[in-house]
Amino acid sequence: DGVRLPMFIKPGDTILWAKAWETEIDMGRNKHFAAVRQKDVIGWIVDGHVVPLLNTIVIEPDELPQMHGSLHLPAQVKKPLMPAMTGRVTSAGEGHLQDNGTLLPLDVKVGDKVLFEAYGGEDHVFGGKSLRLIPEEHVLAIID
Repeated sequence: DGVRLPMFIKPGDTILWAKAWETEIDMGRNKHFAAVRQKDVIGWIVDGHVVPLLNTIVIEPDELPQMHGSLHLPAQVKKPLMPAMTGRVTSAGEGHLQDNGTLLPLDVKVGDKVLFEAYGGEDHVFGGKSLRLIPEEHVLAIID
């Protein structure tokens, strides 16, 4: 008595996933794999472009925080609370997948300037541009 949700991932797809949720598998002879749940896939690479999945958005940040190990340290921290960053949405997924299988549209649109949580999401470099992939829930405000 449940809703059967579609399988988004197909064999041969080049995917992006939330690195924190992978399970690395060593098959020996220099063969390594990552076991990833479909719900942790955040997008695909298609023809050299990032295509975000569902509620994932791609942001070109105005400035990325500096990395020290696995800890993000913004250039200036005035409060010990979660800092925020700004950036422009370059692409967006189709929406939030509901339990009944329908999609709820995203509030942000491509081109929106947004304020978002600095520590959320995954940083990637594509075509020489630094991009942050985050779930829409990490967006705090649409600025313009």
